[in-house]
Amino acid sequence: MTTSDRSFTPTAFRLLAVERGVDIACCFEAVGLMNEDFDKPDKLITVAQCISFGSCVVRKINVERAPGRLFKLIWNLGAGDGLVLFRFSRSMLDMLQLYTTYGRIFSLAEVELKLSETTVEIIQRPANGDEDFASISFVNLLLLMQIARMAAQVEINPSDVTLAFAPQNDPDLADFLPDVEVKLGSVNAMTFPLAVAKMPFLTEDRQMINGLFPQFERRLAMINGHRDLVEELRSAIREDLSSGDVRIGKMANLLGVGTRTLQRRLNAAGTKFSQVVDEERRDLVQTLLARGRVAKAEIAFRVGYRDINSLYRALSRWRASGL
Repeated sequence: MTTSDRSFTPTAFRLLAVERGVDIACCFEAVGLMNEDFDKPDKLITVAQCISFGSCVVRKINVERAPGRLFKLIWNLGAGDGLVLFRFSRSMLDMLQLYTTYGRIFSLAEVELKLSETTVEIIQRPANGDEDFASISFVNLLLLMQIARMAAQVEINPSDVTLAFAPQNDPDLADFLPDVEVKLGSVNAMTFPLAVAKMPFLTEDRQMINGLFPQFERRLAMINGHRDLVEELRSAIREDLSSGDVRIGKMANLLGVGTRTLQRRLNAAGTKFSQVVDEERRDLVQTLLARGRVAKAEIAFRVGYRDINSLYRALSRWRASGL
């Protein structure tokens, strides 16, 4: 698998199929994947596998070239939660800039942002020029637009829309883009007035958005073929702390390596699994305490402690250690 041929498993499509009660065994078989592969959030597959699997599922649930309908299904299912994290951005412009940097994590499309004195245009070039997958890729732009509407509490609409595919039987798309003339072209694109794109998000949270960067950088590095296993472990632990079940075997499985391999890499880095867990737990506790508005019981839950007394004992231990 070459650097440019990497993608994460498209878990949203499996969730959609399960929710719609559609048997997609043939989709797994057609691309050489197993259902279990989608239980590993960091599982890398080829771009060809991702495109083929997504297109197969879309055909099975009858939403080919109907991004409006597909958007509604994904939004109502909560399968776009990764992108929803962008609601913590300062504004739609800030969100689109972040998506331009990290969009490859969420989509196979190459993304470009063009700014003028009065407008901002987001351009999406779907992988391999396939029209069916161009339609699927366009859903991400609809998700971003919906997030902006909710975060700014304003009915944001593009002034221009270009599609790299011809929509088919998709009244939901027309409802989502009222009074917008849609043109056909070689790319997917949306243009917004710059003043609208700069309107502040009421959901802005710089601590939250800054806390996402290490996770995004790690996943982007994986796609690009650069792997720091210890840093990947830290990110995986952060994402799983609230489960209260952070075990080395579980983390190794999530990272796609053997437990002994992970232990060797930790030893080589001069640390051990329990120490990394404790450090990530301490850092998250400090971040949440600094906000000053999160109850200690909630903090205890967020870092995986069963009760608040466990949190107090940990705080005492960290203070005694000068941490």
